[in-house]
Amino acid sequence: MRNGLRPHNKLLIGDSVIVKQTKVNKLTPTFNPTPLRITEVQGSRITAREINGTWTITRDASYFRKIASDTRADNKDDQDASDESDEETENENRGNQQETLDESTEKGQRPRRTTRRPSYLEDYDT
Repeated sequence: MRNGLRPHNKLLIGDSVIVKQTKVNKLTPTFNPTPLRITEVQGSRITAREINGTWTITRDASYFRKIASDTRADNKDDQDASDESDEETENENRGNQQETLDESTEKGQRPRRTTRRPSYLEDYDT
């Protein structure tokens, strides 16, 4: 095995991956966000198919990065749960903000700094 070579044995058939894409400009992401599923592994050559099955790509293992297989389903569930908890925390935060505003007006503002003109400007009238 070559020095510094990263083993690809963590990529197995059925894993969800994303594939590197060519950089068109600096805003293009390094990896194509479309998830693929590995269909064939021969040494370091990996063939992957889009989950919908519309296109297939064969590249070296270094072009692929493994992702969690059910990230999209988990994200939807997490978003629903977080939306409900966000509403509750927003209501609590609004109450806390009103309390802090009341406290700041009760304490009054800090004393204002006294300023004076520099002595070299005393000869001039303004």
